[in-house]
Formats: sequence, C-alpha cells, structure tokens
Amino acid sequence: MILTASTGQSFSFLPLDDLAWERRLWRGEDLLGSIHRAWGGELHPQFDYDTFQGRGGADRHATAVALDQGTWDFPMVLLSTPFGVIDGGARLPDVRLVIVEGHQRHR
Repeated sequence: MILTASTGQSFSFLPLDDLAWERRLWRGEDLLGSIHRAWGGELHPQFDYDTFQGRGGADRHATAVALDQGTWDFPMVLLSTPFGVIDGGARLPDVRLVIVEGHQRHR
C-alpha cells in the first residue's frame, strides 16, 4: 500500500467495491497505540485539548463532548495495511492500520 498526500483526496485510489470491512471494539489505549496517522504531523495533546474544549461550555467541539463522556459517537475508519505503507517517501513496513477518517477523534 502506498499512501500519497499529493492530492486533496488521499484515499481516492482505493477500489471501494473490492474492500471488505469489519467492526471492532477497541480499548482506547490499544487503538491509539496501533494506528498510524498519515498527514497530520506531530500530536500536541494539551493544545488539542484546549482547542476542542473552547471556553468549556456550549462552544466545545463535538470531539471534546465525546471525550468528556468517555467514548465517541462515530467510529473511526481505518485501513488495514498488511504490508506496511510508504508515507511521504518513508517506508513504514510495520504499520498495519492507517486512519482514513477520524483524525480529530484520534487527537
């Protein structure tokens, strides 16, 4: 699997009609420790927390509300990559899961 961020539609090359899917329940720490974020850079947990919390009232981002409740109301979508990925020219042979949708929930 080769991932490229050269277009605005990073996963548009996927053959959607040929993909299989499964639903899994994960413990948060297992999920966060198992997935790779292509495109998005380094995580800054305190900055993300402050940004999503807003002023702490009704202006909180949906991500903050979900995190405060202990879970998300929408699942993350992950791509299984059994042979690893090439991300930004770097070969990452041990990457097995890449976030397709759910970057803010990952943050």
